[in-house]
Amino acid sequence: MQPLGGDAQQVERVRAASQSPRPRKRQKQTSVPWSVKIDAIARYRALYGTCNVKKTFVVPSSRQWPASRQWPAHLHGLELGSIARALRLAPALSQQRRASLDALGFNWMLSDRQTCVRVLVSTSDAQQVLRAMSLSTQVRAVTRYHALHGDCAIPLDFVVPMESDRWPRPSWGLVLTPVVATLASHVLVLEEDELASLQAMGLFIDTPAWATTVDMLRTYRYLHGAVDIPLDFAIPDGAATHCH
Repeated sequence: MQPLGGDAQQVERVRAASQSPRPRKRQKQTSVPWSVKIDAIARYRALYGTCNVKKTFVVPSSRQWPASRQWPAHLHGLELGSIARALRLAPALSQQRRASLDALGFNWMLSDRQTCVRVLVSTSDAQQVLRAMSLSTQVRAVTRYHALHGDCAIPLDFVVPMESDRWPRPSWGLVLTPVVATLASHVLVLEEDELASLQAMGLFIDTPAWATTVDMLRTYRYLHGAVDIPLDFAIPDGAATHCH
């Protein structure tokens, strides 16, 4: 057999390389199915208690042990920060997908100080558009409504008046009725005084204190060995909520 020449040796090296296992490449957000995106965001929240995914965040690869053991293999290397950023900027995200993200507490506008979500705002020409607004502003708007009307039975067509000193300026034009449901989806990231204010008005009175929530998470981990809790999981009636 003749020794391999330069070209033949190069071909052989390429062939050998193609047969060798390669490290998992980062998954670009443009090629990732929606089911994988929502799974990754849910996993992020389970691990970090928030959906404030920074734009630079990448799911650890299989070579980044032990960090990667908290993530299923099909998510390794996923550029989740880029995905989250694309979702925030997406102009035509379906209502169903937006609702799924809202249910997870997805943060539509990152801020170092406040959590913001998209809400409906009525413009000066009576059009309704989606805009990012802080949860704190929404809490203040609901609180103001209660102070003015004595309850939280908000009419379906109620919009915070424009140019009114009786309302927080950042809330002008806010379509208020959906805000209660929005706050319910993000209740665990509200400040303690904000939650207390809402509960004093009769809202979210079944929401447990943060310490109780942590205790329940510890119990789940004790029983199941992990905290990747399914979205439809409910604590059985009569079950204890403390670790043994």
